[in-house]
Amino acid sequence: MSLPEHTRPHVPVPAHERGGEPGHAHGHPHVHEHLPTAGAELPHRPQAGAVLDIGGSIGALLVHCPEPLEGAEIQLFDPHGHNVTHTQVHRRHVGGGGGGGGGPVMVSWSGLFPGLAQGEYLLEVVPGRGRHRVRVLGGQVTRVDAR
Repeated sequence: MSLPEHTRPHVPVPAHERGGEPGHAHGHPHVHEHLPTAGAELPHRPQAGAVLDIGGSIGALLVHCPEPLEGAEIQLFDPHGHNVTHTQVHRRHVGGGGGGGGGPVMVSWSGLFPGLAQGEYLLEVVPGRGRHRVRVLGGQVTRVDAR
């Protein structure tokens, strides 16, 4: 049984069979940006706003750090001392009122741990300088000032 043309699924033709560039479904050469493929890591853009998927028993941890820690990794451990994850400290521009509302723009250095299960953690901002107990609550951003 043959499907009508308008209901047939699109089946990509391999580049070597169509004579075009790899990854192109058309035969004319040109340069354009491709979206990342599944599994590809997106470039980090610390100046962009963070999108958090929190709610229920999932929260986030925002750690405000001093400027000299820019680029450093801060660690998060479970209550038994097992490493859970880490994040990098980035410079962020905050404020400005958004939407043309004005207001001062400030610079902040912080590390963000998104998507953490609600519970107790040990935060290590500087290796060897102790760990601080923090509690992450579901549906909230817990803030720690480590300046």
